[in-house]
Amino acid sequence: AIADETDIFVAASVEHGVTLAFQYDVDPEKILIPGGGIPDPFGRDLATYKECRDQLVETIPQLVEDIKALL
Repeated sequence: AIADETDIFVAASVEHGVTLAFQYDVDPEKILIPGGGIPDPFGRDLATYKECRDQLVETIPQLVEDIKALL
């Protein structure tokens, strides 16, 4: 199964992490959630998309460091 063959999963939100853990039987220790979670902007206004973009830009450097530490 892919959950067994993959070292790290990156979930955008806590909800996505929970889905990975329970629906796909992914070990929670393998799940990283950058910045404590980034809300899905789908269907929202442009300002919300920009906020999501800004959160991604802010959290990606730490995410890279977290992944490096795990490898």
